[in-house]
Amino acid sequence: MKSTPLIIALILSLTSTHTEARSIKSTLAKEARMLSKQAAEKIDDANTPAPKDNEACFAPDENCTEKLRKFILSAKESIDIAIFDINLKPIVDAIVEQSFKVKVRIIVNRKLSKDSAPAIERFKENKMFYRVGKQKGIMHNKFTIVDGKRLETGSFNYTNGAAHSNQENQIYLATPGILDQYKNRFQKMWESGLTR
Repeated sequence: MKSTPLIIALILSLTSTHTEARSIKSTLAKEARMLSKQAAEKIDDANTPAPKDNEACFAPDENCTEKLRKFILSAKESIDIAIFDINLKPIVDAIVEQSFKVKVRIIVNRKLSKDSAPAIERFKENKMFYRVGKQKGIMHNKFTIVDGKRLETGSFNYTNGAAHSNQENQIYLATPGILDQYKNRFQKMWESGLTR
């Protein structure tokens, strides 16, 4: 029960020394701030609409993480992802969740950052299809195709830095000619990619 630690803390504060009471009060204040922040984030996520076609999102000023999460969760048949770096938990969770419902293929860069390793481990644990890019230079693409009909692309890596620190962008498109180019590029990378 959530209130149990607070009740215990209150009892301790009544029976503790002044220094201990201040420490308990400080801990409770930190916990209250954390709960308040989490509640605000949940409200912000609930109020963030799913992306529309021809819509842009700019991080960190806008909630691009939630737009992308809702985009991934909208898939009914397939998701193809080419991403340089990935460690953003809500996105990793959405990808794993969808892997039980639709076909998911992921291409990542050969040399992953250490922050991406936990995401790749989750993909492996869930027996998801992923490959590493085999190409000249780095696999620096950042795009997701949902159901072969809609595209998200831009500078936004699926990372905490992109979501909260860097100036990043996403654009959502359903333009057939552009979509075909991205689908063809993904297929070419997938066929030449390495299974790990």
